[in-house]
Amino acid sequence: MPSDFAAYIYHRLSTDSTILGLVGQRIYNTVVPTGVSYPVVVFVLNSYLDMRGSGERWGGRALYLIKGIIPSPSLTTSMRQLANRIDELFEATVSDHGGHTYASWRDAPVDITEPVGTEVWRHIGGLYWILGY
Repeated sequence: MPSDFAAYIYHRLSTDSTILGLVGQRIYNTVVPTGVSYPVVVFVLNSYLDMRGSGERWGGRALYLIKGIIPSPSLTTSMRQLANRIDELFEATVSDHGGHTYASWRDAPVDITEPVGTEVWRHIGGLYWILGY
């Protein structure tokens, strides 16, 4: 079922005109390939729990980190727009995809800077719980 969650997240991000305008098709599950241009959006599974009832698995609850990355320590206007749009897509929403229904909400915002070689990069987005059934 985690692959269904990843397909849902990718679909939500890759069909949104605001996201596409900010990062194009540079939306990745877990790992950003080498040699791509930035900014990008990355989503990473942090935790997954099966939901069971009457001995059967009927869905799951996943915690995903969904973030934009830019090779700059500055929080640019476009990065703020990207983080805000990610939040709009996954905060308190319910939608259908691939025969499943998904509900999501933000657990915590994320705003991290990290050294990469001689540069400082910025990661901004959030941790989102996604319930799928």
